[in-house]
Amino acid sequence: MEKKFKNLIETSSKLMNKSVELDEAKDFRRELEKRHIKALTIIRYIDQTLGKQGKWTDSFGNYVTAKMPDDVDTSVDAGWAYHQARGRGDWNFIIGPKDMVKYNNSKMPWNPKSGVLPYKKFMELLKTVAKETKFRNESVQLDENRLSDLHMLSQQGLNVEKVNAILQLSKLLNIDWRRVKDITNESFEQ
Repeated sequence: MEKKFKNLIETSSKLMNKSVELDEAKDFRRELEKRHIKALTIIRYIDQTLGKQGKWTDSFGNYVTAKMPDDVDTSVDAGWAYHQARGRGDWNFIIGPKDMVKYNNSKMPWNPKSGVLPYKKFMELLKTVAKETKFRNESVQLDENRLSDLHMLSQQGLNVEKVNAILQLSKLLNIDWRRVKDITNESFEQ
């Protein structure tokens, strides 16, 4: 009888321990802090490569700092939003469970302008966007310079064939078009 009584007590105490464990809420603080650090990395990368547009805010309306927001419910494994330029910038994103980044950028140079990607893939996307933006900016600058050169040469009274030949030669020799005249000994006043 004593033996049965001891077994009953042991069994009931094990059941009580399990029920106490089930009632305890899981704390996701560590995972949420890791995600916040990843968000800070994304923010830093966007600001450094694509240009800072202003301060970043979170879902709670607070400015983003190195410290995780106090308003975060650590008993729930959910992310919170980060907004560029206090919600008026190009970028906003959320890092959710399993490090999935839900992003939106209305000025992205291609579609889709929003989506969900794993963190590493999202960082690759940011690098691609930065390269594309840099390329477009350089291309626009070159086109503006070329138009300026064409305008200057056309004011010199040269026909289109001569203007094109001068610009191609200057590009080939990697010199300013004004120096082509010295190399070819051709006067612009014809």
